[in-house]
Amino acid sequence: MDNNRESDFILLNRGDDLSLKYRESADCVLKIPFEFPMLNTKYSIAVVIHIFYVDLIVEIQDYLNNILFDFDIYISTDTLQKKIYIENQFMKFNKRVEVRVFPNRGRDIAPFVVGFRDVIEQYKYILHIHTKKSLTHPQASEWRKYLFDRLLGSPEIIRSIFLLLEHKEIGMVFPDHYPFLKPFISWGGNYDLSKEELKRVNFNLSLSNRVEFPSGSMFWAKTEALKELFKQNYEWDSFPGEQGQINGTLAHSIERTFLYYVELSQRKWIKVDIDCGRVVNSIEDCSEIIQGLPSILSYHPEQFEKLVNDLCIKQSNRLINLMQEVEIISNERDYNKEIIENIYNSKSWKLSQFMLNVAKKLRVVE
Repeated sequence: MDNNRESDFILLNRGDDLSLKYRESADCVLKIPFEFPMLNTKYSIAVVIHIFYVDLIVEIQDYLNNILFDFDIYISTDTLQKKIYIENQFMKFNKRVEVRVFPNRGRDIAPFVVGFRDVIEQYKYILHIHTKKSLTHPQASEWRKYLFDRLLGSPEIIRSIFLLLEHKEIGMVFPDHYPFLKPFISWGGNYDLSKEELKRVNFNLSLSNRVEFPSGSMFWAKTEALKELFKQNYEWDSFPGEQGQINGTLAHSIERTFLYYVELSQRKWIKVDIDCGRVVNSIEDCSEIIQGLPSILSYHPEQFEKLVNDLCIKQSNRLINLMQEVEIISNERDYNKEIIENIYNSKSWKLSQFMLNVAKKLRVVE
């Protein structure tokens, strides 16, 4: 990957959220399952599942049956009634299963970092999944299946993921972004909170850092790679109660900072897909690819500043043109105020104002 490629950055408008996103052209995605022979090995695995929608239990069990290694299951839910139902459903599942009832706070994230903090560190590897339904995004109705297929779709897929995790430098493996959502991958109004949270581990987040995270918050990981996250000792009241929030909560912020904790543990992360991606022909290929993986910590402010300055010039010229257009319309005898209001509310106007604000911030960037 070339860190100097300005074309890898784009501006993204999500309603009132104008933010910077990293283009997928900078991604490194591996196609799995690998087609070369892999050995079955014993692993210490905790499968952590948040089950809010109990109608998805059978689907989850079907996917878990693809894990041919031994593993223990830790399930969180929000009511005693659901707990009893879940325990009955897993009664014939030949694994150690523990179900806990937690407050309906922090979606799947709070149960993970608070509710099971006491047991997760006993294991070397973690699988984190949940009963995602994406009710606010009808077009993303297949998102859950997309993620499950890439994490648990077959024994060969899981063995491929563990071949990656066995590499000493890899801390997390997660699916490439769901295609429908790729244009929307951004800080999503969570930048300021993420910056504050990362100050806890003495990392100063800036706009020069790449926006990347396991969207949907499902992944395989080494426990050690997230050790600093668990050491933050979040409590239940750290998370707001459930109100259908789309963005701006601690849970959304932690989702977007997972990879920072991975890299701060001196490990790397990698994305996988089953339909496309880089083909790996051998273990040696894997090692070579891992050595060249991108980092979200190592982008340089001066490179980013040059890009923003170029964009600011372009957007400033656009802003001047828009202002001239407003002046021409205003000087007309019978001008339509609605036309001017439309200009002020346009994406071009907002984008221009945003870029000027970014330029101001960069003057004080560390």
